[in-house]
Amino acid sequence: MANHSVYIDPSIDLTSHATIEIIIQFRSRFLHNHTNAEKEERIKESKKRHGAITDAIQTRLIESDIPYTIQHIYKNAFYGLSMKICAIHINHLLTFMEIEAIYLNKEMKIPTQPSDPSYQL
Repeated sequence: MANHSVYIDPSIDLTSHATIEIIIQFRSRFLHNHTNAEKEERIKESKKRHGAITDAIQTRLIESDIPYTIQHIYKNAFYGLSMKICAIHINHLLTFMEIEAIYLNKEMKIPTQPSDPSYQL
């Protein structure tokens, strides 16, 4: 196991044999305090790095004969990807230094009105 911590959503049962959809957040580099040219270069580097991380994850899963499906790749507001994988195989992802967090992918809805009456006029 690597010497870094990965946040794992506590709602994920790592002992389950069920296939679940997760969101993997990669560690990102911020682009502030740079000129536009530097930002453009860092964006190119970031996209290249994203591809390399994604390829490495896929290679590890294929070599370990672990079935998975990548659902979506995130490169703009969020840096990572979503995938379907059997929950017990998530531990194969924990050795990647580039992974910051793993979340259960679930749809969330913003309520049309707050449920707390103290916030209502």
